[in-house]
Amino acid sequence: ITALRSSDDVEHVYPSETNFILVKFKSLDLAQGLLQKALQNNIIIRDISKQKYTENCLRISVGNAEDTQKLIDLI
Repeated sequence: ITALRSSDDVEHVYPSETNFILVKFKSLDLAQGLLQKALQNNIIIRDISKQKYTENCLRISVGNAEDTQKLIDLI
């Protein structure tokens, strides 16, 4: 969450008490860019940007420490 909040690409990180984080990016291009990088690195992120009220948003599941570090490195 700290890495996401410090990214210039991120508009908002929504509070969460679950095993996933909802992140709104400043543009759809930025969200899609991270989505593609994550997929290329075998990190699964759910694109929910086409759903009502979640434009430019990705849903990131919290995994093990290794996967989390990979994601942080991509951000």
